[in-house]
Amino acid sequence: MRKSLFVLLSIVVAGVILSAVGCSNLQRQSNLSNPVVLTQGIADNGSLSAGGAAQSTTGSTTQATTQATTQASTQAANLQAAEAAVIAECQADLMYGFKAWSTPNITEFRRCIAQGYAGELLEQKIKEAEPFMAESYGAEVNSVKYSEVKIISLQGTKASLQLKLNYAGYSYDPVAQSRGQEFGPVSWVRVYNLELINNRWYIVGEDKIA
Repeated sequence: MRKSLFVLLSIVVAGVILSAVGCSNLQRQSNLSNPVVLTQGIADNGSLSAGGAAQSTTGSTTQATTQATTQASTQAANLQAAEAAVIAECQADLMYGFKAWSTPNITEFRRCIAQGYAGELLEQKIKEAEPFMAESYGAEVNSVKYSEVKIISLQGTKASLQLKLNYAGYSYDPVAQSRGQEFGPVSWVRVYNLELINNRWYIVGEDKIA
């Protein structure tokens, strides 16, 4: 009976666990020479250098190009920082999920996993864990390795990314605080959907790829 529950636990753990850029508009100004001024210049000085107008136009174009390049660089840097934040918080969320399986009861399981999961997915994970927590069947995950992390989309308060990872650990009795049989590595590929809630990214959905 305990062996069967442990096998079922390994499957559910896999299911449970694997379960920020403003852009300002560039304003360009065109400096056109006034024909009246040109005429006055010829009358007063007897000559007018056409190079002055050309130099002004070249200067404006160079300035606009520099501004556009700087803006593009800033935008790219901001996007990169935003993506890094999503990835880091998603990985932290997953760790809360792993850690929840070493808690002594379903109340503590909820408290722990709720730090990384939200919405219907959170309630689903808790429901799946209830029979195992009731029998003191848990897991102690001590190794998590990511072999692929890819941002799929990042728009406002929604994000989606794909993770490929493997984890390993031991079956665990959270009440007796004792390890049991070693398992893993367990490998999978998942797409996680995240939502920004109170300035923090939470996992709110997941899709199994492999």
